[in-house]
Amino acid sequence: MAKQMSFFINAWKHMAELDDFLAEQAAEAARRITERFTLKQRLHTFAAATSDFRLEVIVRKESIAGENNAIHSCALLELSLPTASVSASKETYLHAVELLREATEEAMAVPPVLTRIVVRFRWARRYRCGVK
Repeated sequence: MAKQMSFFINAWKHMAELDDFLAEQAAEAARRITERFTLKQRLHTFAAATSDFRLEVIVRKESIAGENNAIHSCALLELSLPTASVSASKETYLHAVELLREATEEAMAVPPVLTRIVVRFRWARRYRCGVK
């Protein structure tokens, strides 16, 4: 997993549309979230199918309005849990989604605060109707 993360970190740092600071914050956020999500999956043994859930992270650059309507560049992390297992039930999937939400909240609260990161969730289409 660490080998996979280093590939993504290096790829992000070389993307022309992300500056170095944004790339570093995106890489740190992805690392924090991935570590916490993996740990939560290990601690919550609710079904064998859960181990098939892998976190997918897509990074994009986005401009947002800040104080005094000043425009700031942020890194947008889109998180999703594509299921690798066709045997995963909707209940199992939604439990994994909840673990990812918890992991994300915890990761983003850890100092130093990542001020230029926005996190959004994307879910598999077949389960989307059940997610709030």
